[in-house]
Amino acid sequence: QQQQQQQQHAKTYPPQHTQSFATQQSSQQHWACGPSQEYQQLPSLHGSSSPDAQSNDEVSAEAGPPGGDPAWFDEVANVEEALQTSWKFLGQMSVTDLVGTARLIAKLAEAEAWGNLAGLSALQSDARLLGLIARIRMKGHELETPRNMMRVMWAVGKIGLKNDDVEALVGDISRLAPSRLHAFSTQELSNVLWGLAKYCEMSSQVAVHHHSKQLALRMLAESTPRLFKFSPQCLTNSIWAVAKMELTGRAVDEFCIECLREIHQHMFSEISPQGLANSMWACAKLVVSVRARIPREMAIGFCRDALRRAMASEGLLKLFFPRELSMTLWALATLFGRHQPGDDGNCAEVEMFCLAVAEEALARMQEFSPQGLANIGWTLATLNLVQHEAAADFLIAAASVAVTDMSSFRPQGIANLLWALGRASSLHKVEAVVMFGKAAALESCKRARDFTWKDLAGVVSAFQNLGLSDEPEVQSFVAALLSWTCECCPTIGTQALLNIAQSAVRLKVEPFVLKHLAVGMQDVLKSRNLNPIDDRQWSEVKRYVGLTTSHDRDFVQSSSGQKPWRTRRINGPGAKMANGKGQGKGNCIHGFCSEMQ
Repeated sequence: QQQQQQQQHAKTYPPQHTQSFATQQSSQQHWACGPSQEYQQLPSLHGSSSPDAQSNDEVSAEAGPPGGDPAWFDEVANVEEALQTSWKFLGQMSVTDLVGTARLIAKLAEAEAWGNLAGLSALQSDARLLGLIARIRMKGHELETPRNMMRVMWAVGKIGLKNDDVEALVGDISRLAPSRLHAFSTQELSNVLWGLAKYCEMSSQVAVHHHSKQLALRMLAESTPRLFKFSPQCLTNSIWAVAKMELTGRAVDEFCIECLREIHQHMFSEISPQGLANSMWACAKLVVSVRARIPREMAIGFCRDALRRAMASEGLLKLFFPRELSMTLWALATLFGRHQPGDDGNCAEVEMFCLAVAEEALARMQEFSPQGLANIGWTLATLNLVQHEAAADFLIAAASVAVTDMSSFRPQGIANLLWALGRASSLHKVEAVVMFGKAAALESCKRARDFTWKDLAGVVSAFQNLGLSDEPEVQSFVAALLSWTCECCPTIGTQALLNIAQSAVRLKVEPFVLKHLAVGMQDVLKSRNLNPIDDRQWSEVKRYVGLTTSHDRDFVQSSSGQKPWRTRRINGPGAKMANGKGQGKGNCIHGFCSEMQ
């Protein structure tokens, strides 16, 4: 009878997708290969490296009877089987079964798509999964138990789901959870926090962010007295979530300080590579970006001891994912690279670890994303390590890789890697570095609408440091940039504006050409407050172009027919700011419109 019912249900509810999840992949190798042997050893050696919605170190008061998942859970071996089977039983499952199915699919997808973001992207658009989420949304008012709420948020965050049904589910949980927080286990508290942070990262809805952050603050208040019961994984995931959502307030500061103390005093020996990366990243983010009231000395001491822990285990860096290495180095550059008065500079642990990461990244170059390569280069330059052989070898290799795939680099990544290469004076004549500089000039012109003014200022400053003023590609970029800057001068921030002008001076642009920009800058800067560094930059520009009067209108009028470029007006989005008729925010460029004569 059960088999007949299943067959009848399959006929009544046929799959509404044109392609199976398996056939959506251009290649099956990423889903079949699975984690490497080293990664498989990680949990047994150093604890779990990612949140797990199944195991609980503390039983929820409302967890329900054990073994409540459908029997077919034990029989499926991969994502495709889970999707097919769940579709057959979709109309028969309770909300607990539906939520458990979403968790199972997310867990299988994480294992099968190891390191393959394209695999998760295909899953996000699978009609069967979207149907499952829609079904859970219909029963959202029944998400009463902490375990169900945890599993929903964990699955949403793990797969990266974002649509109206998910938004409604997050809203339901934000309304249902506060009155039940006392019944949440420590892992349920941690996993819901983690899921909220992942969803806020993906969603642009202001209302969703507000409700999620309000729930997160309530969860922190519930978690702080129970932190001594949190596992190392729960501690590191929780503080990462707080930093990711940029939560602020006295309760947040208390939670973070106690969380760091628990990790630091008792649990370094049990922490995973991802735990180290998450906690160090959170330290830097909270202290520098969020401005949480965490003593800077505490954060620095925590990171130093974490580095000692990482370096004490031979071969531990090989167990880090590329993203984790990149996150860790960003944290170190943020905390140690921006010295405060009285700082002693970089400690030996920081230098040793960063150079070891440079060697590891060089050996695994093809595993790193473009953003990861740029972040490591930026860190090495920020910490003044670019003259070391390991750092120099990495930068040359990164430049060689980047030249072949410039389109995949973000504008900020291009600017950061250029800046790092500019700080390494011994590399300025290396062929790979010169080729990258020329390719970056072409790419910056091609994708100018994607660059912020800060990015463009960073690019032109790096060309000056690299000594590429004679390269035709760089000359074309600088001329076009000056023309556009002249048109948009009132909308550009003071620092970016002065950096562009000063870099043009040091690239030996003709004074007559640069004077057009200087005259426009003079009108803009007279209404802005300049600090001593700004004053020095502005004085250098004025001396170079011979701008001595407060308003050099005669120059503009006499040379109006002799401009070395001509500009076209822009139509379409952004035309008002681009044509100089609006102040705008001044932080986004809408495309070069200059046409060189």
